[in-house]
Amino acid sequence: KMLYIYVPERLRGASFLGAVFIVAPIFLFNSSYLYPSWVALFPVVGTILILMFGDEKHSLTGKAFAIKPMVYLGKISYGTYLWHWPLIVAVIYSGTRMNDEIRVMIMLASFVMGSLSYHLVETPFRKTSVKKKNKLFLYFFVQLGVLLAVAWYLWQQPGRADEGEGPRVAVLKTQVDANHDGWNDCWGHTTPETFCRMGADKEAPDFFLWGDSMANSSFWAFDEYGRARDEAGFLATSPGCSPIDGGGPTEKCVESNAAILDYLDQAEPMDVFLMSRWSYLALGLGHFGDVPGQVPMFLEDGSVAPDNFPAFMERLDKSLARLSARHNVYLFMTMPKFDTSVPRAMLRNVRFGAQLPVQTLAEYEAREAETNAAVTEIAETYGVTILEPHKILCETGTCIIEMDGLPLYMDQVHLGPRGNDFLRDYLFDQLGRTP
Repeated sequence: KMLYIYVPERLRGASFLGAVFIVAPIFLFNSSYLYPSWVALFPVVGTILILMFGDEKHSLTGKAFAIKPMVYLGKISYGTYLWHWPLIVAVIYSGTRMNDEIRVMIMLASFVMGSLSYHLVETPFRKTSVKKKNKLFLYFFVQLGVLLAVAWYLWQQPGRADEGEGPRVAVLKTQVDANHDGWNDCWGHTTPETFCRMGADKEAPDFFLWGDSMANSSFWAFDEYGRARDEAGFLATSPGCSPIDGGGPTEKCVESNAAILDYLDQAEPMDVFLMSRWSYLALGLGHFGDVPGQVPMFLEDGSVAPDNFPAFMERLDKSLARLSARHNVYLFMTMPKFDTSVPRAMLRNVRFGAQLPVQTLAEYEAREAETNAAVTEIAETYGVTILEPHKILCETGTCIIEMDGLPLYMDQVHLGPRGNDFLRDYLFDQLGRTP
């Protein structure tokens, strides 16, 4: 509060700016942005501004935060914070599909549990006199009893610490979010000097892999593919950014795609591989269930498409026409996607006997059919070779999630080390081990 004595009048609106910084990311950023990254500065700086300049005697924002409902939220906030993560973990471990409705329920349940904790645990404990030792011992033994009961329950679960389980768990842990060393360094580059290199140690590229995070997760497969064929390759990748001209989930994506296409217009003819979750942008399916309209599509003029699908297909048509006029173009259909992290689900299965995620071919086609049909029609118009690894993964009617006991994915959709082995062999089957 004493800080206000020394704060110039013109800075006393800083607390409102802080509130804007906290709220703005909800509307400005989507799942295509990397996190943690610089975007975290917005709520951090916003919080600092409110703490420094949000005194209720000098700030309207401070007065707003001083009303009784906001004060009460502040009182239960720590308990709410403590409860929200166990609730998320419980939902994930139960195999429940995470979507917006479930997230809202978790948030509300966190507030309820935070309130109960405040009234039934925090407040009584604060008011307990240290002189009343019997009551303190009672609290301690109740807490100990709860912990012992939970430990006993976990001990009784199937898959508990049997012989040989430890090494398998250790191996599966290495597969969680297992990506190549250059994963973070490969994002967003648009020039031959900065593209990530794959394959043989040669100056001029023989192939070019371009796509969203699916392309980045396929680095190992294409690196080994190139080395086996003595071919060099470039990787151009941006998260959530489908390889099309004039469209993307962010304006930066549109600019990057334009620069990459300009490069390819001038490059020597080569094999160009396009890889993406096409429905992510075409239908706006996003990461939170199969609900269309979650992802906006920015256009080259800075506007947002009123309907993603026709705008996306128009720009894909233009892109394939432009690329196929100079290069041999190969287009991967969307890979299967699961509701939860595959390696984490396999860990839960080993440890607790939890159910493994299932994706049937029928479910895949129901989600991807409209996009795949339109993409196929456009690709065939320009003689683009279509690659469909999902037909092998799902040929029995249920899409496989592991080979040789190792998950194909490092999360719910991106290929892990074993998935890259599969993709490498698929490339050899389709294109050969020699050029």
